[in-house]
Amino acid sequence: MKGWLVYRQVDIEKNTHFIQYLIEAANKYEIDLELVKREDISFETEVKLPDFAIMRCIDAPLTARMESMGVKTFNNSKVSEICNNKANTHRFLANKGIPQMETYFPEVGSIDLDKPGLDYPFVLKSATGSGGKEVFLVEDKNGFLKLLEELEGKEIIIQKIADERGKDLRVYVIGKEIIAGVLRTSDVDFRANYSLGGKFRQYFLNSREEKIVKKVIEEFDFGLVGIDLIFDGNEPVLNEIEDVVGCRTLYQASNIDIADLFVSFIRKSFTYIPLTKDSQK
Repeated sequence: MKGWLVYRQVDIEKNTHFIQYLIEAANKYEIDLELVKREDISFETEVKLPDFAIMRCIDAPLTARMESMGVKTFNNSKVSEICNNKANTHRFLANKGIPQMETYFPEVGSIDLDKPGLDYPFVLKSATGSGGKEVFLVEDKNGFLKLLEELEGKEIIIQKIADERGKDLRVYVIGKEIIAGVLRTSDVDFRANYSLGGKFRQYFLNSREEKIVKKVIEEFDFGLVGIDLIFDGNEPVLNEIEDVVGCRTLYQASNIDIADLFVSFIRKSFTYIPLTKDSQK
């Protein structure tokens, strides 16, 4: 069985360890997994396509194109299109019994800075930012105006800020299964991302948190994702879904080899290919 592991050139160096883990796991399960640069993929000439592709770049049109050509994708184009846009995520999951922070989708050219829809302070996000980037705490009208100028031309959302700042829970999910949780906290930023100086530890979900995550899972056909919860009034609330989720904190906080679990999940999705005894070890 042949697979592609698709990354953009700029992201390969900083993900060398996870790439290695995935390729080693693929070897264990008798899969030929090839690292392929997004920039090198072209369908203008005939190319031998793989059985599946692990899409570690954000490119919903490419993912959909590969699916139309018979390639299984992890994650699929629906996940890519919805979960890599915070506005799409919020709208898609609205009215489905999944708590989210109060959210507005302002048109940049028609925003009333005195009445933006929420009281100051609030959170401003680029709809397509990731890793805590392009997420800002807006304290007042002047700060809002400055950020609107900085993000000119980008789709934005504004949200009520959660009571518990600098704290979130990343829940790792493969398919329909909750794998693990990592609680992230920060004493220096309202964002808890590890890349921004946050601390982390393995965390075991309670029933309220599990309920929210399972409701999200019901709406998608996931491969590997991170579902992020924040806390408001001591209650868990969905924040966002990470399609191309980073796994460094999970490896550091636990003994869980999520690359192995992910590749095993992919292998089992091809039910016509039996696992050998060696692969089951």
